Amino acid sequence: MASTDVLTGLMNRRGFIAETQARLADNLQGVVLIVDADHFKRINDTFGHAVGDICLRAVADRLRDVTTSQDVVARIGGEEFGIFVRRESLAIPALGQALCAVIPVRHHAATDPLQLTLSAGAAVTLQGETLEQAMRRADEALYCAKQAGRAKLVTWVADHVACSQPRPDPLFNPVAG
Repeated sequence: MASTDVLTGLMNRRGFIAETQARLADNLQGVVLIVDADHFKRINDTFGHAVGDICLRAVADRLRDVTTSQDVVARIGGEEFGIFVRRESLAIPALGQALCAVIPVRHHAATDPLQLTLSAGAAVTLQGETLEQAMRRADEALYCAKQAGRAKLVTWVADHVACSQPRPDPLFNPVAG
Protein backbone atom coordinates (compact mmCIF):
# COMPACT_ATOMS: atom_id res chain seq x y z
CA MET A 1 0.00 0.00 0.00
CA ALA A 2 2.94 2.37 0.58
CA SER A 3 3.53 2.58 -3.16
CA THR A 4 -0.12 2.58 -4.33
CA ASP A 5 -2.38 5.55 -4.97
CA VAL A 6 -5.63 4.70 -3.20
CA LEU A 7 -7.95 6.63 -5.56
CA THR A 8 -6.69 5.24 -8.87
CA GLY A 9 -5.08 1.96 -7.88
CA LEU A 10 -1.98 2.99 -9.82
CA MET A 11 1.47 3.20 -8.34
CA ASN A 12 2.11 6.46 -6.45
CA ARG A 13 5.03 8.87 -6.92
CA ARG A 14 7.23 6.99 -4.44
CA GLY A 15 6.65 3.71 -6.24
CA PHE A 16 7.17 5.28 -9.66
CA ILE A 17 10.50 6.78 -8.69
CA ALA A 18 11.75 3.59 -7.01
CA GLU A 19 10.71 1.29 -9.87
CA THR A 20 11.93 3.59 -12.65
CA GLN A 21 15.25 4.28 -10.91
CA ALA A 22 15.77 0.53 -10.54
CA ARG A 23 15.24 0.06 -14.26
CA LEU A 24 17.54 2.95 -15.11
CA ALA A 25 20.20 1.50 -12.76
CA ASP A 26 20.05 -1.68 -14.84
CA ASN A 27 20.83 0.49 -17.90
CA LEU A 28 17.36 -0.01 -19.29
CA GLN A 29 16.96 3.06 -21.46
CA GLY A 30 13.43 4.14 -22.09
CA VAL A 31 11.05 7.06 -22.33
CA VAL A 32 9.66 9.04 -19.40
CA LEU A 33 6.26 10.62 -19.98
CA ILE A 34 4.56 13.17 -17.77
CA VAL A 35 0.80 13.26 -18.43
CA ASP A 36 -1.61 15.87 -17.11
CA ALA A 37 -5.41 16.16 -17.28
CA ASP A 38 -6.40 19.28 -19.22
CA HIS A 39 -8.47 21.95 -17.47
CA PHE A 40 -8.81 19.80 -14.36
CA LYS A 41 -9.27 22.75 -11.98
CA ARG A 42 -12.23 23.84 -14.08
CA ILE A 43 -13.79 20.38 -13.72
CA ASN A 44 -13.38 20.42 -9.93
CA ASP A 45 -14.67 24.00 -9.68
CA THR A 46 -17.68 23.34 -11.93
CA PHE A 47 -18.76 19.84 -10.94
CA GLY A 48 -17.07 19.24 -7.58
CA HIS A 49 -14.33 17.00 -6.33
CA ALA A 50 -16.44 13.83 -6.55
CA VAL A 51 -16.63 14.27 -10.34
CA GLY A 52 -12.94 15.15 -10.34
CA ASP A 53 -12.27 11.80 -8.67
CA ILE A 54 -14.33 10.04 -11.35
CA CYS A 55 -12.18 11.78 -13.96
CA LEU A 56 -8.95 10.71 -12.26
CA ARG A 57 -10.12 7.09 -12.25
CA ALA A 58 -11.02 7.44 -15.95
CA VAL A 59 -7.51 8.73 -16.65
CA ALA A 60 -6.04 5.78 -14.76
CA ASP A 61 -8.17 3.44 -16.88
CA ARG A 62 -6.92 5.11 -20.07
CA LEU A 63 -3.32 4.73 -18.92
CA ARG A 64 -3.88 1.05 -18.16
CA ASP A 65 -5.50 0.58 -21.59
CA VAL A 66 -2.60 2.08 -23.56
CA THR A 67 0.35 0.69 -21.57
CA THR A 68 1.61 -2.82 -20.99
CA SER A 69 2.46 -4.73 -17.83
CA GLN A 70 6.13 -4.00 -18.61
CA ASP A 71 5.56 -0.23 -18.29
CA VAL A 72 5.71 1.74 -15.05
CA VAL A 73 2.52 3.79 -14.61
CA ALA A 74 1.74 6.04 -11.64
CA ARG A 75 -0.23 8.95 -10.34
CA ILE A 76 2.59 11.25 -9.30
CA GLY A 77 0.51 14.12 -7.93
CA GLY A 78 -2.90 15.74 -8.28
CA GLU A 79 -3.97 15.25 -11.87
CA GLU A 80 -0.44 14.42 -13.03
CA PHE A 81 0.73 10.95 -14.02
CA GLY A 82 4.09 9.44 -14.86
CA ILE A 83 4.88 6.64 -17.27
CA PHE A 84 8.15 4.89 -18.03
CA VAL A 85 8.17 2.75 -21.17
CA ARG A 86 10.80 0.80 -23.01
CA ARG A 87 9.80 1.34 -26.62
CA GLU A 88 11.44 2.54 -29.76
CA SER A 89 11.24 6.30 -30.14
CA LEU A 90 9.22 5.82 -33.32
CA ALA A 91 6.43 4.14 -31.27
CA ILE A 92 6.02 7.11 -28.92
CA PRO A 93 3.82 9.28 -31.22
CA ALA A 94 1.26 6.45 -31.48
CA LEU A 95 1.32 6.05 -27.70
CA GLY A 96 0.78 9.82 -27.42
CA GLN A 97 -2.21 9.69 -29.75
CA ALA A 98 -3.78 6.91 -27.71
CA LEU A 99 -3.08 8.74 -24.44
CA CYS A 100 -4.38 12.11 -25.58
CA ALA A 101 -7.56 10.99 -27.35
CA VAL A 102 -10.79 12.25 -25.77
CA ILE A 103 -11.92 10.33 -22.69
CA PRO A 104 -15.71 10.51 -22.31
CA VAL A 105 -16.51 10.64 -18.58
CA ARG A 106 -20.06 9.96 -17.48
CA HIS A 107 -21.16 11.40 -14.16
CA HIS A 108 -24.36 12.19 -12.29
CA ALA A 109 -24.11 15.98 -12.72
CA ALA A 110 -24.73 15.99 -16.49
CA THR A 111 -26.62 14.04 -19.12
CA ASP A 112 -23.75 14.29 -21.62
CA PRO A 113 -20.33 12.93 -20.69
CA LEU A 114 -17.45 15.28 -20.04
CA GLN A 115 -14.89 15.30 -22.83
CA LEU A 116 -11.67 14.97 -20.83
CA THR A 117 -8.34 15.24 -22.61
CA LEU A 118 -4.76 14.74 -21.57
CA SER A 119 -1.56 16.51 -22.51
CA ALA A 120 1.77 14.73 -22.34
CA GLY A 121 5.46 15.42 -22.48
CA ALA A 122 8.04 12.76 -23.26
CA ALA A 123 11.81 12.50 -22.89
CA VAL A 124 14.06 9.62 -23.90
CA THR A 125 16.34 8.81 -20.98
CA LEU A 126 19.97 9.63 -21.60
CA GLN A 127 22.96 7.57 -20.51
CA GLY A 128 24.17 8.79 -17.12
CA GLU A 129 21.30 11.16 -16.37
CA THR A 130 19.13 10.93 -13.29
CA LEU A 131 15.43 10.19 -13.35
CA GLU A 132 14.86 13.70 -12.02
CA GLN A 133 16.61 15.15 -15.08
CA ALA A 134 14.52 13.04 -17.47
CA MET A 135 11.34 14.02 -15.62
CA ARG A 136 12.26 17.71 -15.86
CA ARG A 137 12.72 17.40 -19.61
CA ALA A 138 9.41 15.54 -19.93
CA ASP A 139 7.73 18.20 -17.79
CA GLU A 140 9.11 20.95 -20.03
CA ALA A 141 7.71 19.11 -23.04
CA LEU A 142 4.35 18.82 -21.22
CA TYR A 143 4.35 22.57 -20.66
CA CYS A 144 4.85 23.04 -24.40
CA ALA A 145 1.97 20.64 -25.17
CA LYS A 146 -0.29 22.71 -22.92
CA GLN A 147 0.91 25.92 -24.55
CA ALA A 148 0.35 24.49 -28.04
CA GLY A 149 -3.34 23.83 -27.43
CA ARG A 150 -3.48 20.78 -25.14
CA ALA A 151 -4.65 17.23 -25.94
CA LYS A 152 -1.30 16.33 -27.50
CA LEU A 153 2.11 14.84 -26.86
CA VAL A 154 5.29 16.87 -27.23
CA THR A 155 8.62 15.05 -27.15
CA TRP A 156 11.90 16.56 -25.99
CA VAL A 157 14.24 16.16 -28.96
CA ALA A 158 18.04 16.35 -28.88
CA ASP A 159 18.96 19.02 -26.31
CA HIS A 160 15.75 21.03 -26.33
CA VAL A 161 12.04 21.02 -26.90
CA ALA A 162 10.54 23.21 -29.59
CA CYS A 163 8.35 25.59 -27.63
CA SER A 164 7.45 29.11 -28.65
CA GLN A 165 8.09 30.56 -25.20
CA PRO A 166 10.26 29.36 -22.34
CA ARG A 167 8.69 28.10 -19.15
CA PRO A 168 8.12 31.05 -16.80
CA ASP A 169 10.45 29.73 -14.10
CA PRO A 170 13.77 31.56 -13.70
CA LEU A 171 15.22 28.66 -11.67
CA PHE A 172 14.55 26.11 -14.40
CA ASN A 173 17.05 25.67 -17.23
CA PRO A 174 15.88 22.90 -19.59
CA VAL A 175 19.22 22.61 -21.39
CA ALA A 176 21.29 22.29 -18.22
CA GLY A 177 18.73 20.29 -16.27
